[in-house]
Amino acid sequence: MTELMLSRRNALKAGVLGGGALALGNSSAQSQAVLTPFMDALPIPSILQPVDEFTPKADVSATNVDRSKTFHVSGPRVVPANTVYYNIEEKPGYHKFHAQLPASSIWGYQGILPGRTIITESGKPTLVRFANNLPVNDPVGIGEPVSV
Repeated sequence: MTELMLSRRNALKAGVLGGGALALGNSSAQSQAVLTPFMDALPIPSILQPVDEFTPKADVSATNVDRSKTFHVSGPRVVPANTVYYNIEEKPGYHKFHAQLPASSIWGYQGILPGRTIITESGKPTLVRFANNLPVNDPVGIGEPVSV
C-alpha cells in the first residue's frame, strides 16, 4: 500500500486547478458579471501647453464670485525671467474606465483623467496655477471640493 504524499507544491497545484474549474463554470449569470480584461489601451494624456506670463498672488485668502473661498499659500515672491507658466483647471468630467461599463463622473484636471502631462526642462523654473472649479453641491457625492 502506497502512501499519498501531499507536498506544498502539489497542494498549490490542486488549489489552482480547482479554482480554475470553478471560474470556468457555465453559469450565465457568472459569465455576464465578468469583464473582458485588457481590452482597452492605457490612456495617454495630451501635453499641457504653457500660457502667457501671469502674476503670482501673495499668501492671501479671497472670496470668489460664487462666494467660495480661495486660499493661496506659499506663492513665490520673485519669479525668474525664464519661468514657464501653466494653468490647470480642476473640474468635473466623465471617464470610461472600461469599454463594457458606462462613463463615470470624475473630478479631473481640465475635466479629464488622467490629467494632461507637463513637459519641462530640468532646472527651468515652472509656475502652475490651479483653478478649483469643482462643484460645491455635487449630486454624485464624490467628496469635498477642496484642493490642497
